[in-house]
Formats: sequence, C-alpha cells, structure tokens
Amino acid sequence: MPVEMFRREGKEWLGIWRITETIDELKHLLNASSVDIERILNGISSLKYRIHRLSSRCLCLAGNLNPDTVFHMDNGKPFIADKHQNLDISISHSGIYSVVMVREAGKPCGIDIQQYTEALERTAKRFLLPPEKEKMALFREKMGEKFLIAVWCAKEAVFKAMPSAGSPHYRQVEVISIERMNGISLLSNFNIRCKAQNKEILCRGFWYKKDYFCVYVEKDR
Repeated sequence: MPVEMFRREGKEWLGIWRITETIDELKHLLNASSVDIERILNGISSLKYRIHRLSSRCLCLAGNLNPDTVFHMDNGKPFIADKHQNLDISISHSGIYSVVMVREAGKPCGIDIQQYTEALERTAKRFLLPPEKEKMALFREKMGEKFLIAVWCAKEAVFKAMPSAGSPHYRQVEVISIERMNGISLLSNFNIRCKAQNKEILCRGFWYKKDYFCVYVEKDR
C-alpha cells in the first residue's frame, strides 16, 4: 500500500498517497472493504480524475475513515456525511500524489499539493494580488526562484478552509509572508501567513519529493 507519509494526532490526520496502481488495482483495494465505487466515480469521465478520486479514497481507508461517508458538494468541496464523527476533510491531487487532511469540525481544514511547472510563471500576473507583487523579491529571497508555487498552494489551501464563496480564490486570499523554519521538519519547512475574510491564517508548507509542494492550514485568528 503506497502510503508514503502519514501523521496522526488523535482523530486528526494528514496523509500522502503515491499513485502507482492502475484503476483496476485501486478498485480492488476498495472492493475488499465493500466500498460503493460506482457512487464515488459517478459523473467523472476522465481516467486521470477517476484514478485521483479512487486513490484519495484508498488513503481514507488507511486513515480508518470509511470512504462511503465522504461526499462532495456541488462546488466540489468534500465533506464527511457521518455527523457522529464530527470531522471535516480536505483533499488535493497533483501528478502521482493524492493528499488528504482530516480535522475536528470547527477547525480550519484545507490542504493543497501541486507539482511545480513553468506554467506558474506564465500565469503569475493573473493570480498575484498587488500587495503580493510588491513582495515578490522578498518571497524569492525567502524561498528561491520557485516561490510562486508556495503562493498558489497557500491560496488554494486557505480557500478550501473558507466557507464557500463565488469569486476566484486568488482574489480572496492574500499571502502576507513566507518564512523558512529553522531545523528540518517534513511537514513544516515554511511558515506561510495569509489574510482572508479579515482573518490572519497560518499555513505550513513543505517540499515533497523535490518537485511537489504541499501547503496545509494550521490555524486562524
């Protein structure tokens, strides 16, 4: 089972699944637990997205969360239908990785993983807010030439932790600062502070397997 990273604290957990399986192999893993695969894949035609969806459900199983309790709102946001568990969930996929974050309900729950590509450089003018453009040199100093991936992932993660809203996430979330943390910790190489809906939000970011960057929401205030 390709769970490459898993961290649990009580009922809360964060895991990373490396996708090495075919879609049939993923189905077999879920069938062993009598999971309703037809419902999970309903409305998804792309093979890539079907594999992403199934791999995240396999990761739920690894975290002792029944995949049949995980649903999606019309806007794509996942939620856990079993209210007795009192948990929130956030899911992200990119390339060969799926990540899942589960937290107690009421705590901010948002995670995003992205594989770095040069396309970020071409779209930076579209998703950077004016205050962020003014801080580009500072962000680059703290993180290097690939700092844009941290900004993008932080915006995604924070937006996922917010109540649903209509406008694009990159306009609702401002990255205030990026700071490299002292010492080596897989899940917290960088502190990323953001601002959204009149709140300051602390995120943790880390490089994973060289080309992937992951950000998750730690807390708001």
